[in-house]
Amino acid sequence: MSKKIIRLRRKGVRYSPIYDIVVTYQKKRAKGPFIEKLGFFNPKPPKILFINNQKMGFWLNKGAKLHSTLRKYLINLVAN
Repeated sequence: MSKKIIRLRRKGVRYSPIYDIVVTYQKKRAKGPFIEKLGFFNPKPPKILFINNQKMGFWLNKGAKLHSTLRKYLINLVAN
């Protein structure tokens, strides 16, 4: 079975992106099918981040890894 990864999935319109935080297989493309939606992130001011902590913990305990870009966003948001 392929490794699972928690990554950002872009949606929205040009110049106004909104990202879903999803669990997907590492080999699948970013806009492809996903296993479960964990939350969303709006990078435009005011920055809005919503994550279902129970689902995030469940997938991290099952061995899913955070994508490097998502990890950077989370670190920057927590630091500020």
